[in-house]
Amino acid sequence: MHRQPEGEARAGFGAATFEMRGLLRDAGLVLSNENHQYEDHLGIELLYLSELCRRIAENAEAFREDEDAVRAFVEGHPLAWIESFHESVRATAPNGYFDCLLALFRAVLAWHVETQKACA
Repeated sequence: MHRQPEGEARAGFGAATFEMRGLLRDAGLVLSNENHQYEDHLGIELLYLSELCRRIAENAEAFREDEDAVRAFVEGHPLAWIESFHESVRATAPNGYFDCLLALFRAVLAWHVETQKACA
């Protein structure tokens, strides 16, 4: 929903959800929860990201290829829409728990991408 240009999002389920569903499937992850979160929910995207990082830790030989996949995922998924989401949260509850948590997530993800680019 937050990946669409402002005013164009009509529902939370769309192409981004299908794309994330495919990534989860390709990684061998199955989303099965009682609250039926969309696959492109921030928590689900962070779960997928943690799985990519776990695989890197277990297989140092594929490090470069996997690191590139992590950077591409971070840039194309959570960083592509977290600012819009953060702005919506901040408008509703400025300086609240989720406002600060989203600021932290965004900063850590952006730092990771910039650090990787500097080391490449």
